[in-house]
Amino acid sequence: MADIFLSYKKEDRAVAAAIVAALREAGKSVWWDDALNPKQAWDAMIEKEIAEARKVLVLWSPRSVKSDWVRSEAHYAQDHHKLVPVKIEECSLPLAFMLRQAVDLSSGNYSDANPEWLKLLAWIDGAEPEPAADAAAPAPPAKQTQWLNPARKKGLMLGLAIVAVLAIAAALWTSGIGRAAPQPDVIVDAFEVRSEELPASFASSLNDEMSADFSASSRISPKFGDGARNLEAYQLGGNVETDEENVRLFTRIFAPGIEEPVLTTRIETERKYAADAPRILGSKVARLVRCIATASDSTGSEIVKLPEAAIKPWAKFCQQLTVDLAASETKIGTLEDVIDAAPDFANAWSNLAETRLWTALSPQADRAAVIASAGEAADRALKLDEKSAKALAVKAMIAMGVFDQYGDSDANARFGDLMEWEKLAEQSVAVRQSDCGCEGPQFAGGLQMVGRASEGLTHLREAVDADPRNMTHRREYADMLSSLGRYDAANKALDELEEIWPPAELDGLRYSFAIANGRFDDALKLYRDSLDGKPEDPRAIEMLEALKSKDQARMDKVLEPYVQQADKLTDPSALYYLAHGNKIDALKKAARSSLDARKLFLFRMLWSPTLRQYHRSDEFAALVEQVGLVDYWKKSGEKPDICQGNFAAELKFCAAL
Repeated sequence: MADIFLSYKKEDRAVAAAIVAALREAGKSVWWDDALNPKQAWDAMIEKEIAEARKVLVLWSPRSVKSDWVRSEAHYAQDHHKLVPVKIEECSLPLAFMLRQAVDLSSGNYSDANPEWLKLLAWIDGAEPEPAADAAAPAPPAKQTQWLNPARKKGLMLGLAIVAVLAIAAALWTSGIGRAAPQPDVIVDAFEVRSEELPASFASSLNDEMSADFSASSRISPKFGDGARNLEAYQLGGNVETDEENVRLFTRIFAPGIEEPVLTTRIETERKYAADAPRILGSKVARLVRCIATASDSTGSEIVKLPEAAIKPWAKFCQQLTVDLAASETKIGTLEDVIDAAPDFANAWSNLAETRLWTALSPQADRAAVIASAGEAADRALKLDEKSAKALAVKAMIAMGVFDQYGDSDANARFGDLMEWEKLAEQSVAVRQSDCGCEGPQFAGGLQMVGRASEGLTHLREAVDADPRNMTHRREYADMLSSLGRYDAANKALDELEEIWPPAELDGLRYSFAIANGRFDDALKLYRDSLDGKPEDPRAIEMLEALKSKDQARMDKVLEPYVQQADKLTDPSALYYLAHGNKIDALKKAARSSLDARKLFLFRMLWSPTLRQYHRSDEFAALVEQVGLVDYWKKSGEKPDICQGNFAAELKFCAAL
C-alpha cells in the first residue's frame, strides 16, 4: 500500500514526475500510473490503489480541471476524506473543490525552503487541509429562511452549497483576486399566489427554485426583497394564477436606474405538471433574468451599461430566446433594435452573428449571403471585444463548413477548414465563458462530428459543472455518453437531472438512449409508460419485440419496409433499427440518403458503437475520406476515438493515420 495516490492529467506528466521524485526523497511512498503494467487491468488497478492509499494528491492545472478522470478521482478522495489538492499552475478549481485551500506548487520549488512544500508534507502526514478563506457563508436573513420548504430540502442543499461557493468568489473579488467584472445584484420579491388550487407552499417553492437557479450562475448575486423598489439593482416580482389548462406566472422585471419595468411577461406550464410547476416556472423566469442582467450589465471583463433605449429591446430578446423560443428572424429584428440604440454593445453583435448563422439551415435561405452576414457581425463583435467567446464560436462554426451545403441534396458533403475550426473553437473556450456558457458544448458537438466525442465529453462536463441548473447542457452531456455506448452512465446523468427537472421532460431521451444502445426491454417499458391510458400502437410493439428477440425471421419481417425504402430514409433512428436487425446493405443506403438530407450534422450520431458493422465497410471508409476527415486527422495528429481501441485494426483508414 502506498502512502500517496497521485492523480494528474497526462499533459502534466513532467511536473508529476518531479513531484513524485521529491516526495520519494522525503520518504513518502507514491503510486502513480507510471507503475502500471500494460498487462494489468487498468481500471481494477487504479481502483485498488486509490482505495488503499492514505492520501490522494490531485494536481490541478488548466488541463486537469477539464478532465473527467481527474475530477472523478478527486470526488472519490473528497468523499473518503483523503483529498490533498495541489495547484501546479494558476487555474479556477471546479465548484465542488473550492471550499478548501490547495497547496500552491506553481513555483516549481519542491524543497524545504518553500513553505508550501512543507504544508504539503504536513497535510500528507495527517494535518487537515484548511478551508478556503471566508469559506463559511453568512447566515441567510430571516426573509430567506421562511421560504425553505421541507419538500424541497434536497434541491435547496445544492442551492445553499453553491451560495457558499459564491461567498468565496465574492471574497476573492473584493481582495482583487477574482475576475475584473462586478456581479449584478438581482432582488427577488415574493410572488403572490392568486389561486386556492395551488398548495400553500407554492410561493416558497417557487422562490427556492429561483434562488438555486440564480446561485448556479457565478455572475449573479441573488438577494431577497420586501417589495420596495431598489433603483440600484435588477429586481423582479409578480403573481401566479391558474385557469382550466395552465399555471401562469406573471412577472415584472426592472433594471438599475429605471423606474418602470423593462419587461412584463407571462410564463406558463400545463396544469397536469402542477406538481412540478415551481421548478418549471422558477427556472424559466430565473434564466430570463440572468440573460437580461448578466449580458447587459457585464460581459466578462468589460463593463457595459446599456441605455434605456437598448435595455428594453435586449430584455425582449432574452424573452424571445429563453421563454418564447421565437423564430430566428424575429430575434434578429430585436437584436438590430438593440444595436441601433447601443452600436458598441459587443454582446448584441455576437448574438446577432449566432442567430443569423442558424438561419442558414432554412430551406429558403441564401446560405452564402447568410453565412457572410453572420461572419461580418462576429467580426464586429471581436473588434469591439477581442475576448467575445460567442463571436469566436461563430467564426469556428463557419470555418467548419457544416452550414454551407445544408439542404443541397445534389452536393457532395465536405467539411471546411477543420484546422481553423479547431483553433477558433479552442480560443472560444479559453478566453472567458459567455453568459450562456455554450461555447464548450458547441466545441463538444464539433468534436463529436469529427469522431472525438470522448474529448468533447470533457467540455460538456465542464459546462455542467459551471452551471448545474442548465438543463440543455446536462441533456447534451447525457446524450453524448449514450453516443459513446455508455448507456448506464447516460441514464445516471438523467437520474441526477431529475432532481431539478420534471421526469416527464426526460422520458423521450431515455427512450432514444434505449433504442440506440439496443436495450429493448427498457424501450418497451418506457413506451408503455408514456401512453398514459392511450392505446398501444401494435406496429411499435411488434418492432420492439422483434428486435428484443434477436430472432432474425421476426426482425426481417418488421424491417422489410425500411429495407425497401432504404435509399429514401432520412430519419437517423432508422440507422439504428437496421443495424440492430443486421441489415447492413440497407444501412449503407440509408446512411447515404440521410447524409444527402442532413449533411454533416449526421456525423453527430454516425460514430455510435451500434453502427460497428457499417464502420467496417468500404462505403464508410470512402465516406470519411470524401468529407475530408482523413486529411484532417493526418494534419492535426488527433486520431478519432474509433482508431484508438482494439477495433481500429479492422478499419482501413485507421492504418493510414
